[in-house]
Order: sequence, then C-alpha cells, then structure tokens
Amino acid sequence: MSEQFEPPEPQNPVPAIPANQHAGDAEPSGSPVGATSGADTVLESSREQDAVKHGWLGTETLNTRVGSFAFRDGYPTPEAAQQLHELLTINRAVEVFLTQLPAVAVIELRRGMRAFGAERAHQIIIWDSLMDSATLLLTANTETVYAMGFLDLKRDGPTVLEAPPKMLGLAMDTRQHFLVDIGPLGPDKGAGGKYLFLPP
Repeated sequence: MSEQFEPPEPQNPVPAIPANQHAGDAEPSGSPVGATSGADTVLESSREQDAVKHGWLGTETLNTRVGSFAFRDGYPTPEAAQQLHELLTINRAVEVFLTQLPAVAVIELRRGMRAFGAERAHQIIIWDSLMDSATLLLTANTETVYAMGFLDLKRDGPTVLEAPPKMLGLAMDTRQHFLVDIGPLGPDKGAGGKYLFLPP
C-alpha cells in the first residue's frame, strides 16, 4: 500500500514574475530602483516589536548618569563603544584603588612603627594618650588607648601571642581581613589566654 506525498507549502513563497516580465527585466515603473520594499519595512517593524517585548535596546540613545550612549539595532555605535571602554577602564582603576587601600594603610602603619623602634614581634607601641585629628592613622577613634604590634610569620614562623586579662583587641592580616577577637569578645572571654598564629 502506497501513500501519495504532497510537499508542504513554503512559508515564504517566492513571488511569481508577471507573464509580460522576464527575470532580467527592470522593475515596473511603479517601483523605482533602490526603494525600500514592504518586506524590509515588516522586518524593521518586527525588530522593534521584539526589542519592546524583550526589553532589548534598539536604535536609540541610552541616557545614564554617567553619559549618553547611542545604539544602532541593539549594538553600540563606534563612539559609544569607545565611551563605554573608557568608563570600564575608570571603574577598574577605582576598584583597584579601593581594594588595595586597606593593605597600603597597614603597610604604611608598619613602616611608621618600625621607624619608631618596634621592629620585632615582641615589640609593641602603646599610645600614652587618646588620639586626635592630628594622628595619621586610618580609622582610629578618639575613645580608645591603642596598643599595636606586627607579627612576621614568614621570618619567625609559628608565633604565640599571650593576651593579658581584660584586654579588648583583635588580630587581622595585612589586608585587614578579620582573624580573631581577643578579650571579652574572643575565645578567652576576657580572662586572657594564648593565641597561636601559623604561617600560611
């Protein structure tokens, strides 16, 4: 038993050429050469509808608080692409600055303490009075009597810090990443204790 196969109708059929016009002939007088066809208009309209439906950028100018950027068919113009590239460079520079600021502050603090005489792990500096606006120390407050020191685990290896009772403090690394509280908020609960710090 055999079945007769009928090919499906094409979705976009090729328009037929009138009997009095050959394939190589010029267009009829009613359609000047270079004019936009109806198919092009429909395609452009479809793109605009898709852009609205999906929230895509079309051919428009995007106004932001950092500038205006022109787009063509969803893509930035060469001028807008250059603007965006410069903006990205500035953003990355600001990110690098903010990321490294804590480390730079600690390194400079260590440099100042070494110049003052605290060069080894067992040497610390204790302020004899409260700080004021003249103190060149990042994020310090004016209500605390400070004592500071630095460990050099690369040079000294594993180091034990013995904290006295009722000392309120903490330990952090060079990037100011918190490590552990010392005192009432730490494991010793204000009774004092020994803390072992290991090299990475």
